[in-house]
Amino acid sequence: MNRSLAFRTLWWNDLRQLTPVAAVLVVLTLALHVISLISANDPLQTSNWQVLLLLGLPGLFAVGAGALLVGHEKETRTIRWLSTLPIARGDLIRAKLLSSVVGLILMWLISLGLAAVFSAGEIFRAEMPWNGTGDATAAPTWILHSTYLLLAGLALAWRMQSPIVGMLTLVPVATIPLLVAGTVCYAFGNSRDLISPSPAILLACQLLSIAGVIWWGARAALADLGPAKPYRIPQHVSEQLIAPTQSLGAPKLPFAALLWQVTRQNRATLLGCGCLLAIAIMLASAHAGHPGRAKPDNELALATFVCFVASSWLGVSVFQGDKRHNRISFLADRGLPPLPVWLSRQLPPAALLITAALVGAVVIAVNTSRANYSFELLVEILLLALMSFSGFIFSQWTSQWTSSPIVSAVVGPGVSIAAAAYLSFAFTTLAAPIWLLTICAMFPLFATIILMRRWMDCKHDRIFWAGQTAWLVGLTLVPTIPLMVTLGTTESMSRETRAELMAVVQQTQFTSALIQPTELMLTTKQTANEGLEGENHLSPKDAFQTAKDALRNQLTSSDGAVQVNPRIFDFLRFEISMARMRLTGDPAQQPDRAQTIANYNELLRITLQIARRGRLSYRLIDQDGADLLEIALLTELDHAGSSATIEPNVSREIMDTLRDSTSRHRARRQAIALSWSQWSQGKQFRQYGGYYLPDHDGSFSWQQSLAEFRRAELMVQTLWQLNDASVGKNEELRRQLAEYWRVAPIRYGLGPDGNSLVAHDPSQFFLEMRMYPSAPATQWRAGWERQR
Repeated sequence: MNRSLAFRTLWWNDLRQLTPVAAVLVVLTLALHVISLISANDPLQTSNWQVLLLLGLPGLFAVGAGALLVGHEKETRTIRWLSTLPIARGDLIRAKLLSSVVGLILMWLISLGLAAVFSAGEIFRAEMPWNGTGDATAAPTWILHSTYLLLAGLALAWRMQSPIVGMLTLVPVATIPLLVAGTVCYAFGNSRDLISPSPAILLACQLLSIAGVIWWGARAALADLGPAKPYRIPQHVSEQLIAPTQSLGAPKLPFAALLWQVTRQNRATLLGCGCLLAIAIMLASAHAGHPGRAKPDNELALATFVCFVASSWLGVSVFQGDKRHNRISFLADRGLPPLPVWLSRQLPPAALLITAALVGAVVIAVNTSRANYSFELLVEILLLALMSFSGFIFSQWTSQWTSSPIVSAVVGPGVSIAAAAYLSFAFTTLAAPIWLLTICAMFPLFATIILMRRWMDCKHDRIFWAGQTAWLVGLTLVPTIPLMVTLGTTESMSRETRAELMAVVQQTQFTSALIQPTELMLTTKQTANEGLEGENHLSPKDAFQTAKDALRNQLTSSDGAVQVNPRIFDFLRFEISMARMRLTGDPAQQPDRAQTIANYNELLRITLQIARRGRLSYRLIDQDGADLLEIALLTELDHAGSSATIEPNVSREIMDTLRDSTSRHRARRQAIALSWSQWSQGKQFRQYGGYYLPDHDGSFSWQQSLAEFRRAELMVQTLWQLNDASVGKNEELRRQLAEYWRVAPIRYGLGPDGNSLVAHDPSQFFLEMRMYPSAPATQWRAGWERQR
């Protein structure tokens, strides 16, 4: 037989066995990464833990490669058949070793490529962001440890008869390099090495561990491929007591017999997972026993990992124990009903998990002092328990539709993590209620019950896979029902209003309407040197002249839109009132009356110019500011003696502006449409026309965001209707706006004192600029618009 051809055939066959597991791991990792990106605050930025998720892909592959290549062939007895062929034992061992190493290298290349794409190449910097210390030795340390996991998994697969037991044993074996490094540091290192071993010591221990598992694995492989040892019958009484037997305590009831059979069948897995759960309980108890808030996170993280792996592998044992040597066919051929078989497979691991949860709760409660009880600790423990039960539920589902226990053991935890991440995403982002998510979490149990008969008969046909797919689709779509209900029932803007808004936007998109309006600054030397006395302190007269000149210069420097600043409004309102008050006295006692009249009229011109320029702005807040400026000018015209103090040309310009309702209406329409366009395109986060939108629900879920979006569109439609409404006949529209903006109805002129805040009657209006920014359109279509 051609030795080279046989070796290439063996190597290629082993590599093909690893391909499905590698593909499933890549898909699951990408799914988890996509879910984390969707749930993140900034989807365009990848955080360190998301990069770590991608870089953990080779480690998962290393854990399952040995069990799949060796353990699976042991179960199917292929390895024994290969040992009878004229093929050297060393070639069989080297073929499996080479294929697993090549697979690990490919997984590392895929992992680094994905991490580089999602992190924009930052993982290749000298200080890698996924390493907290920025130490460049983190990469070779993790590469060597994944290599150690691969070789240790192969060695344990050769040594153990059951691949599940081998994978369980790999969990404590994986810590050997770190324990050796810690022992060396404790014996010969300094105090810093006791906290974290130096990279050189850790690398040396990893290399020694790799050499040790290669030697131990080679001996185990040669012994396993050698001649089979004869079965030794125990002779001594002590040996007979501990020897496996099928005659001691055999139950007579059918269901009890099923429980007895499955417990003995999976006793090694149950024992190993029980030990892992005990370790997780001790770690969680140590975390809860730390005083105060000084609780290290590494103990809780390790407890979560160990508990999740143990619960997932308990779920894998539910159905995979019967697939070994096709044991389930023995029960199916004898006509046992599916429900008792299903219950007997679920009860032992579920009872172990529930017992561990109860024991853990008691141990943590006893170990935690009264001063350390906190809500955060309770949440941490509850999340740990929920993750464990979710890992069990989804892993038992995975074990029903996978053909190999090794594949189930590797893929099961990943599927459980993906399902838990999706349910968490549905709760936080889709706002699905807890009761609905609880029902969805039970879908795997319903799926395994309904498809139990076809699984017992080994009918993995179209009906079986269609049923599994239907439950998967249901698990995916049912949490989106609240979002779909909100989408179908929440009222939105009408098509007619949307078409009118789009028409206005299209008419102005190539004009200067969207140019950011200029912000007027009220700066004087006095404000720049506020509180100084002497030469730097301006008199009120000089300060007024400086501020007025500054406003005039800013207005003449450009002819575009301006922002109506409340501070500017207060300055103009105060100075106009003071000038008018000075003009109400006896003219004979006013030596500077002519200068006061000139300043008064110049202030009116500046106010009128700012109002006109504010109408050019696309922001609603500037349109409202222009309304208040025009109301102020109207109030000045209505004062007694205004005809003697206001120049005729100034009075005529003010009258023309107040009577130009067409331009005012057009400016508001344009502001509504352009502000809507900016807001709907996401260019103004939680702002509309300069106003901050109210947060009605305090939630950032998609469901609430959709409801908020549609409520905001209804508000825009109400503004559009208010602008087209008749003066004085718009109380219902004002009430809707007050309800949306969560302000008192009096702010929109509703109620007995509404005239004080809305200029239905300018003589009763309390003019104060600082009150308007909380809600828009308070002065629209009020009585002041028909005064002139």
